[in-house]
Amino acid sequence: MKKLLGIVVLGLLWCNVGTAESFFGSLLCQPGNANSLGSWYISIDEKNKKALEGSLPYKLTNKIDEFYLLHENKRIKLEIIIDRITGYYQREMVLKSGVEKGKRTFETGMCDKKDRKF
Repeated sequence: MKKLLGIVVLGLLWCNVGTAESFFGSLLCQPGNANSLGSWYISIDEKNKKALEGSLPYKLTNKIDEFYLLHENKRIKLEIIIDRITGYYQREMVLKSGVEKGKRTFETGMCDKKDRKF
């Protein structure tokens, strides 16, 4: 009887593998510095590795405790890193063409999970 109980307990422990759910939702991000353009929404679909800020698509790379988002075209490169635990974000934009080629802008702030009304 003890052997059977031991087998059942070990079987339950072995089969109990926890998995985290993929994140799918919207974040409202508010910058911490006064010279920024204001708050913005970003929709994240972790399962399909995509994100969308307005009509601007991002490639999503997951790390254990942060989202790494990248949008790149001929004119700009945008990188956003969002901490999944605290909501703190860092956003950097680099101009790749034009008169101000190479100019970098940097912004930090906080993101909160929000349900969009429409």
